[in-house]
Amino acid sequence: MEASGVKFFDNAGTQKECMALLKEKGINSIRLRAWVKPAGGWNGTADLVAKAKRAKALGMKLLLSIHYSDTWADPEVKRNLLPGKI
Repeated sequence: MEASGVKFFDNAGTQKECMALLKEKGINSIRLRAWVKPAGGWNGTADLVAKAKRAKALGMKLLLSIHYSDTWADPEVKRNLLPGKI
């Protein structure tokens, strides 16, 4: 969102960096999604590492979700990709 020009503001109207604002509002953890070859690089390795470093610098905990699908996290799609089709 930030790359597309979305701005984030606190209650006083002061512009803030997204994760810093979340931390200020009491959020102490962030969930990041890792995809294999995502469109546009979003949630790919470089994007994930950059976001994880931002979160770490703010003292936030990190939850990493690994997705088999690059475009959608549909459990049925994932299930069909697994050997033996669980």
